[in-house]
Amino acid sequence: MDKLISVIVPCYNSEKYIDRCINSLIHQSYKNFELIIIDDGSTDNSLGKIRHWSLFDNRINVITQKNLGRSTARNKGIENSRGDYITFVDSDDFVTSDYLFHLVKGVSQGQDISMVGSISIDNDSNVLSKEYDWKQKVENLTGKQGLSRVLSQNPDCEVWGKMFSRQLFNDIKFPDGMIYEDFLVCIKVLGIAQSVSNVACIDYFYYQRRNSTMNSPFNSKKMDIIEICEKVKVIVLNKYPSLKYQLLGRLFAAYANVWVQIENSDNKNDADKLWNKMMQCRKTILFKKLDNFKVYAGVYVSLFGKRVFRAVYNFVSKR
Repeated sequence: MDKLISVIVPCYNSEKYIDRCINSLIHQSYKNFELIIIDDGSTDNSLGKIRHWSLFDNRINVITQKNLGRSTARNKGIENSRGDYITFVDSDDFVTSDYLFHLVKGVSQGQDISMVGSISIDNDSNVLSKEYDWKQKVENLTGKQGLSRVLSQNPDCEVWGKMFSRQLFNDIKFPDGMIYEDFLVCIKVLGIAQSVSNVACIDYFYYQRRNSTMNSPFNSKKMDIIEICEKVKVIVLNKYPSLKYQLLGRLFAAYANVWVQIENSDNKNDADKLWNKMMQCRKTILFKKLDNFKVYAGVYVSLFGKRVFRAVYNFVSKR
């Protein structure tokens, strides 16, 4: 298989990390790809570094826009892509030299989506977590099975670490101006995919910056999670109602992640909204078997109240 792959990298103020990201991509063992980098109005030297790299590799296509956000940048990358398949890489992350090779291997039989494993690292390059649990080297799944895996966070609902048939994005766009957009888009594309493959390789390194959007102190935009989860709920229950319990387990985890961030702030009303959403999920899944043990345990820990739940959540997150 020698399909053209479009690698889409949105970039905003990543001058400390962009060289590492680009270097890992231009040295791929699979050579037939285009690298589309969209600078989202960076105010540091990110754009200068990107343009420098483009002088030495004609596979790099540099696009600029004013600061409109990651979703808009990704949409622009898709619009300008020529590949048969699309994969996304964030500008502060990096990949192994076989990242594309393994993803392409996963679609060798015409699958719509392929997925590889990831490792989460912190500012000091300490490994925080591995996002995969394989049973075999290449696992071929139906779209429903792939969706079930993602709802069970094996792997998680991120667009990076995956490769998608470009046709899946004919009618799907990233929602402008919202965070947690990966969650919604992953569910949408998996909802229409016919076939998915897991490839037993850890190829993606996800860098958790302490000042990143997802790890920064609470702000009102993080309440986007409620709207995102409601849309996800409608999509999954309409398409695959039998995945109800996996879905509610995933929504419980999504609400909990934001609730822990807001509970110590002054936004009591928002915190209460999120806790109530968690309790609504718990009511249905309390005595159900869930594939994700951490979520399963979290549901039961929440029976002991907010203080205990927060303490246990923070303890587990640091391990």
